[in-house]
Parts: sequence; C-alpha cells; structure tokens
Amino acid sequence: MNTEACNDPTIIDTPYKIHLYSLLCMKYALKLECKGLRMSRGQTRYSYLKKHYGFKGNKDSVLAQFSQYIVDFVNKNTVANVS
Repeated sequence: MNTEACNDPTIIDTPYKIHLYSLLCMKYALKLECKGLRMSRGQTRYSYLKKHYGFKGNKDSVLAQFSQYIVDFVNKNTVANVS
C-alpha cells in the first residue's frame, strides 16, 4: 500500500483553494458521467456546467472546455498571487 500521499496533507483553507477543490470535484464527477456513471441522484454535473458556465456540446466536449477553464483559473490566480 502506498502511503506517500498521507505524508504531506493538503489544507484547503482559503477561498481560492475551496473553489479549486469544488472545480476539481465537478471535473471528476463529469468524467464519471462520460463513462456512464452518476455521482448523485440530483442534477448531473453536465447539465449544471452547461447552465452555469455556458458550455456547449456533448459531455466529452464540455469536459474538455471545463478542463481548460480550470487551467485558466489556476494560471490566472497563480499570476495574481505572484505579483
């Protein structure tokens, strides 16, 4: 069993980290939906992302758009924190 991940825990305590964690959870929920699985019985992440973020297309293209959105979000906030 690999225990390396447990040696350096991550603390999610800032608004940026909380939002990033939320985005990553949505990304992995959408990945499951692309494979035909659901994480919850409520609204799908696919329909949520299309409605709230305005993405267009099928599940795979929304996943690609959302992945790019996360990369842009991280890059934008990384540059802002360095300055």
